[in-house]
Amino acid sequence: MRGLLIALIALAGAVHADEVLTVNLDSTTLTGLPGQVLAFTGTLTNNTDSTVYLNNDSASFALPLDGAPFLNNAPFTLDPLATSFDFEMFDVTIPHGQAPGMYNGTFFVQGGADSNALAEVGAATFSVNVGTPEPASYLLCGAAIVLLLRRRSLLPGRRS
Repeated sequence: MRGLLIALIALAGAVHADEVLTVNLDSTTLTGLPGQVLAFTGTLTNNTDSTVYLNNDSASFALPLDGAPFLNNAPFTLDPLATSFDFEMFDVTIPHGQAPGMYNGTFFVQGGADSNALAEVGAATFSVNVGTPEPASYLLCGAAIVLLLRRRSLLPGRRS
């Protein structure tokens, strides 16, 4: 039993040692409606004793994801054992007509020992909860349009 415990502790240390960066999202789940753009923000922590170059990003996700905020906002490098400032990492656009539900994905940071490295150095899982507009909102908007059109036809000087 003691040998198993030592083996598990060694394995946990080995797994953590492979993690170059920790990607800390401020919120791992955001909720939105079709047509909205959701911005994921967070920090990066360098878990090594070496400077890490942050060269690119990628993602595995079912909805449209824009990684340009990472390239525009992330520092070029992260010093040993340092944590970055909080910045916008990526945006998710919920398409019009998107079915309601929870959509899960993974965001990857690519980089390494120099400005040409594209190894996966960190990752974070995230979710987007797509909601549905309340039917009452549609009814309220429709009533407002009808009232505006009716008022417009009742203005003096207007002929119907």
